[in-house]
Amino acid sequence: MLRRVQYWAVVMFAVMLPIGQSPTEVALGIGLLAWMVPCITRRRWPVIPRTPLNLLLVAWFLIAVCSFWNSVDLGASLRGLQKLLKYFALYLLVYETMDSQRSLTGVLKGCVVGMALVVGDGLWQAIFGYDLIYHRPPSYALGGVERVEATFHHPGSLGGYLATFTPLMVTLGLLGTRRWRWPLLGVCGLTAIVVVLNRSRSGLLAFVCGLVIVAYWLRQPAPLVLAAMNAGVSIM
Repeated sequence: MLRRVQYWAVVMFAVMLPIGQSPTEVALGIGLLAWMVPCITRRRWPVIPRTPLNLLLVAWFLIAVCSFWNSVDLGASLRGLQKLLKYFALYLLVYETMDSQRSLTGVLKGCVVGMALVVGDGLWQAIFGYDLIYHRPPSYALGGVERVEATFHHPGSLGGYLATFTPLMVTLGLLGTRRWRWPLLGVCGLTAIVVVLNRSRSGLLAFVCGLVIVAYWLRQPAPLVLAAMNAGVSIM
């Protein structure tokens, strides 16, 4: 029972990631609780994976602690450290939960749902002037240029999210089953439109670079064509 709660908590974290901080923290808290209760009752230590990522996370943590010496805002530094610990806990939870192809597939579906929600919300905001979830208007750059930000508080955050998950969606669409191929590629096409409406230069650069890497990795030209079209439209 607790194992299923742990699994669905990770899935909901993937779904709620673009929605807001509170829902993701609730999902993470439930997942960690479902994971730790059996460890406490059976008196065993949680399994920590031995991967090269551990050293990077430890180094990141030590750098964050050392940065306190030059911090001008101790509260902000503590919040940054708290966020780092939160994602380290997520890393351990995901490692403990993803023990089969079925569980991995469920989390990937959660990522797809979250991506579809934020892309649809971004298009809604561009058309009707407010997003569906928080009813916020788009932001405006200097000169009155409208920038879609969907559920996020800043256009740059939306650009980073789309650049992170679009390569995953494209890969799943091109290599996945025929049943999901066209829906996933359709979401990727709509994502390209939202990236243009987002008008984030760093987000566009990361989006294009991610698609170029996917095209090289899969040896397929479709991601490269999408990247070139997106870059061309954005420049125009």
